[in-house]
Amino acid sequence: MFGPRSFSEPQVLFPPARPSMDNLPALCRYSDSRPRYPSDSFLVSGLDYLHRQGDAINRVESWYSTCCSENGIMENKTELTLCCARQAWEHALSQFCEEEFSIKTSHYQCCKIRGRERWNCFEGMAPNPTYEPSSQGTVNTQSPPEPGFTWNPNNCPSIRLQLNPKNFSEGTSTLNFPPGRPTSANIDHACNLRKMRPRYPLKCLPQMGYNSLVRQIKTVNKLEKGIDKCCKGRTEVLTCVDRKWRKLMDQFCLNEQMVKTSQFPCCLYEDKEERYTCFAERSPNPEYTREIEQSEVFLLPNIIDVLCNKKRSSKKIHIQGVP
Repeated sequence: MFGPRSFSEPQVLFPPARPSMDNLPALCRYSDSRPRYPSDSFLVSGLDYLHRQGDAINRVESWYSTCCSENGIMENKTELTLCCARQAWEHALSQFCEEEFSIKTSHYQCCKIRGRERWNCFEGMAPNPTYEPSSQGTVNTQSPPEPGFTWNPNNCPSIRLQLNPKNFSEGTSTLNFPPGRPTSANIDHACNLRKMRPRYPLKCLPQMGYNSLVRQIKTVNKLEKGIDKCCKGRTEVLTCVDRKWRKLMDQFCLNEQMVKTSQFPCCLYEDKEERYTCFAERSPNPEYTREIEQSEVFLLPNIIDVLCNKKRSSKKIHIQGVP
């Protein structure tokens, strides 16, 4: 007779690394050599958290395959693939965190963080940052595609504009959309640094092909105008700014839903609070401190430079109140 079967806690290579230009070749090339985690991988009770981690890996690997097999016609196809992979990565981890918060047990530490710091946390915790092949888990190339992800090239302005690679680099100042949700922690920065934040010109934008970008720019400009008025009022400033922010996010989604192209991902949420949370988490400037963290504060954002055919030399954006 055989003795009782012993089980050891399976190892899940979680979280997945943030896609980058450095690891993208391996991410695509070795997709079939990295593990998946079918439900029967976790036969020991009490390992629900590993189920959730395994499901997240299964999703993102499936979505990566879609990104890597995408047939683009643009010269900078590598950047196109990278943008798709990053959207898949963020969407998979956002869904993972939603599942974490749906239970009452302790939550994964990175999920407790908001904004871009959440992504930095996941990136720092990744056990396989290079996406090289691994034997931990079950390699199953016949796994069915995971539903729930449609990448949106409209959220990759640098790719849609077919920027020359020498003019594109991570960290380049870009459009502050979606704007961070006003909170008690960031309202002082939202007010005190408002004259340092850029306003985006619309007159020089092309008349066709950039409707999604125009909607984003208009939303940011209207919010900055609203922040200025609320902060000058000096009474219930946070309530005033947050009300303006929610109103503009709602209006932005209404405008997105009126067109037949892909919508901004957050607008797909029917529940308003879920939509607001999505916008807040995707904000590139959640704390409203970007202006004091970057050395090129007053340079026109890269995307606007290209659309307006301006060079990123010493050209500066005019901001009222700043010499």
